[in-house]
Amino acid sequence: MDLSKVRQSLPGNVSLVALDRSFDADFEIFPEEAHLLPVKTSPERWVEFRLGRHAAHLALDEIGCEPGPVLRGLNREPIWPPGVVGSITHDGNHVMAAVAWDSDAAGIGIDLELIGRYFPGLETEIASGNELAALTRLEGRAREEATIEIFSAKETIYKAHYPRIGRFFGFDMARVELGSDHLLGYFSDSFDAPYPVDSPMPIGRFWFDGVVLTWLVLAPG
Repeated sequence: MDLSKVRQSLPGNVSLVALDRSFDADFEIFPEEAHLLPVKTSPERWVEFRLGRHAAHLALDEIGCEPGPVLRGLNREPIWPPGVVGSITHDGNHVMAAVAWDSDAAGIGIDLELIGRYFPGLETEIASGNELAALTRLEGRAREEATIEIFSAKETIYKAHYPRIGRFFGFDMARVELGSDHLLGYFSDSFDAPYPVDSPMPIGRFWFDGVVLTWLVLAPG
């Protein structure tokens, strides 16, 4: 998995670490992190969780943050050390973590989605209005990929903004425009004051092995 193009598109102060299940180096996570999972957690979920936390630790180290546990909030969001913003994502085979100091980014969202998550009718669950109109003009694989891109982009928007506002919002609170080299996200309501309705949020997009990665880094200030 060559993420050089992704890293080149990120601000230089953002650290992105990617691991997959072939990663078998000896590492430990903090006991406080291990206690976040139920005792009967499946081996697959346990491996995925450990890899995600390890990726987070490596990313934090890259920005010079002291090591410490990455715990979890009420909506399962990662709780970063003071002064840090970030995001963790996984697709079953890959895990990624992206972090930055909050003086360098107001928020970060990343998301991985498998093309296999598509099913007929997913469009109407995650899209509306102009989004649906754009999707209905597509057919076959192109329509499947575009639907998954919108799904992932909205997850990315949520992950970037939720820690700022502490409020859940669904697919209908944002809309996404498809583009040839990136996506544009917009809030459909006054949800986060610095990001008014129709203020565009550029969202990166990268496909590999039937998986799409989307990312959003909010500018500081």
